[in-house]
Amino acid sequence: MPLTLRHVPTLLAIITVTAGCGAGSTGAALTASGQSPAATSTETSTPTATPTTSATPTPTATPTPTAARTPSRCQTGHLSVRLGAKAPVAGATGQYRLPLIFTNTGGDPCTLRGVPAVELRGPSDPNGPTYQLQEAPVSVRTVIVPVGGTATAVLTYLTSSAGDTGSLGSTNWVPTQVVITPPGAVGQLTVDWASHDAVLRQDEATHPGTYVGPVTSG
Repeated sequence: MPLTLRHVPTLLAIITVTAGCGAGSTGAALTASGQSPAATSTETSTPTATPTTSATPTPTATPTPTAARTPSRCQTGHLSVRLGAKAPVAGATGQYRLPLIFTNTGGDPCTLRGVPAVELRGPSDPNGPTYQLQEAPVSVRTVIVPVGGTATAVLTYLTSSAGDTGSLGSTNWVPTQVVITPPGAVGQLTVDWASHDAVLRQDEATHPGTYVGPVTSG
């Protein structure tokens, strides 16, 4: 049927409605496709590295050297004694040196320090049968005596010749034994007086010719 002017308004209305619907469909399709109008830039922050602090090494303690333990004092039960060979004292008539040799018979090293107490025993005498010897006024030191080792003190004595008279009129007194107490110990060691020399008794003398010295090595 041919279009007339009365049909123009109606036709325009149809075109307008159709155009509106098409635009709405196109918008829905773009949205569904997932295309974003503009990309959003995301700033990624790189973590700042935390400086690593190295632990200061703890100094290794240097081991303290253990002080060597000093052996205990020699006891009489762990010692033996013998007399060495006598020797004349240079420049002194009738005076001799007689070594008193201590041997460590124990199972451990031990020490001797000082002068042994020595007495000579013999027959009866105006001064008595025992002659207690004086100690020489000299310095002393500690001597370590190993197992089976020795240490020595020297007994110096003055002989009595014919016509000599000692304290209280003593004459021709010949000891029979030497009785020794090691320094710092208790108990006595006894050895025979082997020289058979007569000893001049000077029990009351201030500086007698018979006396005993300190223990030394060897």
